[in-house]
Amino acid sequence: MKNLMIIALCSLVFSAYSQSLDEQIRRVHNNYLEDYSLSSDHDVTYGKLDDDDYTYYTFTLKSYWTYRITAVCDGDCSDIDLVLYDENDNMIDDDLETDDYPIVGCKPSWTGKFKLKVKMVNCRVNPCGFKIAIFRK
Repeated sequence: MKNLMIIALCSLVFSAYSQSLDEQIRRVHNNYLEDYSLSSDHDVTYGKLDDDDYTYYTFTLKSYWTYRITAVCDGDCSDIDLVLYDENDNMIDDDLETDDYPIVGCKPSWTGKFKLKVKMVNCRVNPCGFKIAIFRK
């Protein structure tokens, strides 16, 4: 019984935590991306990183669509960065500013695999959670 209560409590905390990051994604979209008339394209991706750690995500972007990719992080994070690469590892765009809502974008001239580097620059309590959202027009 005690284990079930712990599982239920953890599930509730994670659900509220996830909703908080979803709300941040909506806020970034409404404040910074709405003028582009973008709609959500890929599933939102959730991850965790320690301070100064990074990871890569690979996804397909289609030719001639305009894309904006954003990330948000939890309350223990004050800086997360994004760098977007094409399938030949050429850097397409980056957002290395000191903020917790980076935005990168591109309009590929071919359909292909693109790689996104996500770096947790400043996390006070490891690990920090983040979500990535991809929008297109």
